[in-house]
Amino acid sequence: MSRTETTWLCAIAPVYVGWRIYWANRLPITDCDEVYNYWEPLHFILYGYGMQTWEYAHQYALRTYAYLLPLKLVAQIVTPVALRWAPFLVDHVVPHEKLAVFLLLRSFLGASTAICELYILWALSGHLANTHWVAFVLLLSTGVNHSAAAFLPSSTWMMAWMLATALFLENRHYSFVLVAVTATLMVGWPFGVVMLLPTGISILWNDWRAGKLVATIGWTFLCTIIVQGTTMVIDHSYYGKWVSPTLNIFTYNAAGGGDELYGVEPVSYYVKNLLLNLNIVAPLGMMALPLCIMCRRYTMLGVLSPLVLWLAITFPRPHKEERFLFPIYPLLIIGAIVTVDIVLDNIQKCLPLIKRLRTGLHAIVWTTSALVSVSRTVALSKYYGAPLLLYALAPDQPREVICTCGEWYRFPGSFFLNGELRFLPSSFRGQLPQPFKGSRPENIQQLQPFNDRNLEQTERYVDPSDCDWIVDLGGSECVSSLNVELIQTFPFLDADRTSTLHRTLYLPFLHEQAMLDGRVSYLEYSLWRVKGGITDPSNL
Repeated sequence: MSRTETTWLCAIAPVYVGWRIYWANRLPITDCDEVYNYWEPLHFILYGYGMQTWEYAHQYALRTYAYLLPLKLVAQIVTPVALRWAPFLVDHVVPHEKLAVFLLLRSFLGASTAICELYILWALSGHLANTHWVAFVLLLSTGVNHSAAAFLPSSTWMMAWMLATALFLENRHYSFVLVAVTATLMVGWPFGVVMLLPTGISILWNDWRAGKLVATIGWTFLCTIIVQGTTMVIDHSYYGKWVSPTLNIFTYNAAGGGDELYGVEPVSYYVKNLLLNLNIVAPLGMMALPLCIMCRRYTMLGVLSPLVLWLAITFPRPHKEERFLFPIYPLLIIGAIVTVDIVLDNIQKCLPLIKRLRTGLHAIVWTTSALVSVSRTVALSKYYGAPLLLYALAPDQPREVICTCGEWYRFPGSFFLNGELRFLPSSFRGQLPQPFKGSRPENIQQLQPFNDRNLEQTERYVDPSDCDWIVDLGGSECVSSLNVELIQTFPFLDADRTSTLHRTLYLPFLHEQAMLDGRVSYLEYSLWRVKGGITDPSNL
């Protein structure tokens, strides 16, 4: 790497890390799986209570606690200084230590992603002429902004791919194997290994030709024994039995049909999500692989080849979620830069004048994409950030109960509460989480009333009289029959009554005018204090 390349990477490093930390605590948590399957169990092993899903039930054991322990360690390290540092991360007060810890944990995740991005940029700079444009698009991409601080295996696999690919490009094969094995066995989402298969096969081929294949296989076997053994010991301490959640979740998904209980979407769902999160970058990135084959760019072909495998696995599955696309965001961005590079190379052969215009053409394409991405990122924060603000400022006290009904899936986690969350009946008829029983890990070993068919369990609900506070959107479903007092509200975009343009992007000045014209509408995300009594018993 030249001194120039080293200099610009060092120069952007603080900006990269700072940008990721800034957005880590300003973008909403849009996936309830992130809250209930990861933040809540982490809260439980830190503070002794939280909400439990069926995946953590003793009889199913689909989630590994090994994935939670690194963040538990970080939480224990930052707790003594959390209240001192956290107020600098957000635009509102931080009323208690748990919320401060949560903000620092999300910042840690965002910063970790930034470091992986910088490392792959470092490794790519020796193979791709326009790495600075990769850095520019990565930094401002809505998709990466949104996934960088998510506590989800798919986000972790995005980081793992960047880290492992950088190690591959630097010929650090043993380190690649360690990352690949650790991510496959400790994250609890083994499907991500598809992202590393092409580079893994390439490493085996190269090591076979160099006479190092036996040593590499031996190292892989040793890493597998150590990592799998460690993971099983950790899970044994919580589940009270020898179990492999990695094997369990693979078996559950391989059987087919289970995930369809949680929704079925057409392929257009992924197409829309890719365009929303990456705009023009998504189709340009898709074009990179065939162009690399045609133009014999074999190094970049090796880097980008996992894209085809991932799309082939995820697109046909009936159950689709935005988080399943997280691992391929960096590939699509790198691929988009490669596509434009190859197109300009070929045009330049017929029109030499293009050589002097290349930088300007790159700037036009990527600045346009970046402006759309920033507008989308701001829109997500401004339009849908109300749950983070409301729960952060909710005036609850220890042992008080905050209830919600139709808004259960937007709950950002028990880190926001001094009290505890409970559910009221709503139009949702699937299985809701329930509180972990007791405050010790061995309580997880008890059989709890869960099912793996997403069937409603009515014991999850509490009586409205048990609630001290209620959170609702608009106040129509939860509070219509109760004697309550409105305490606080924050605006939340009414997507059904807002035009496509204005619910997709934030356009200053035009947005305000659209509100006056009725093309933009907001609901109130509200906190109510229960005063006791029922205004109309017939409504129950």
